[in-house]
Amino acid sequence: MSVSRRAKFISAFILPSVLMGTTLDGEALAQEGKPREIVSTISGGYFDDYLMLAVDEKAKTLSGYYNDGKCKFIFRDALSPTQLDQRSELGEAYVVDSWDPAHPDRHFTTKIYSKTPNGYRNQLTLEPGSRDENRPKACRDRISLDRSSWVSESFFDVGVVRKRGARVFTIAHAGEKPTPAPRENRLPPPGVGVWIERTYSAAFSPEGFVHLAWYDPPGTPRGGYVRQKDLYAPRPLP
Repeated sequence: MSVSRRAKFISAFILPSVLMGTTLDGEALAQEGKPREIVSTISGGYFDDYLMLAVDEKAKTLSGYYNDGKCKFIFRDALSPTQLDQRSELGEAYVVDSWDPAHPDRHFTTKIYSKTPNGYRNQLTLEPGSRDENRPKACRDRISLDRSSWVSESFFDVGVVRKRGARVFTIAHAGEKPTPAPRENRLPPPGVGVWIERTYSAAFSPEGFVHLAWYDPPGTPRGGYVRQKDLYAPRPLP
């Protein structure tokens, strides 16, 4: 083969392969540089009877209330999974705005992650406000909890009772005003968490009221409408 024919062979077959390899390598490098998308798998429920966790897939919010009798705090934030800098091996994690329901001006951040193979189906860990002076003093630095039950997907948020002896209301027919339920049907005492349940039509969504669900005693479902002012006011998303 002559020198000129050999040069044409190299140009026609070898150089495109090299260039293709260079392009593919460049694409691979570009893909490696992209942040890996983290899929949200967290779901609502009770964890060790101390934590109520609600996930709103529609509004993309995550909320919860932790109360072990000494340490109490509520959190609410965007449903936005992230990766913790110091614990990247844990994968899907959340950093959420938190506060004592009685002191909404004292807010701090709580880290949420899971250390088990099945993730949030079985367990989660809270790290409330490490080294933050606004964190309730009785709270531990790290709180690990096992899932104790699941809840309805219609429970999209968590509230905390503010007023003692608050009345519960019912709506018998669409569009009617709420009417008081029997007096024995009362909200739990102040400081107790309740589930805020989604209503699916304007006829059952009276202004100034929310529909709640709770269990009193444990395992016995109760529910009804209550005035929003009888709950601690939720903080808007940061």
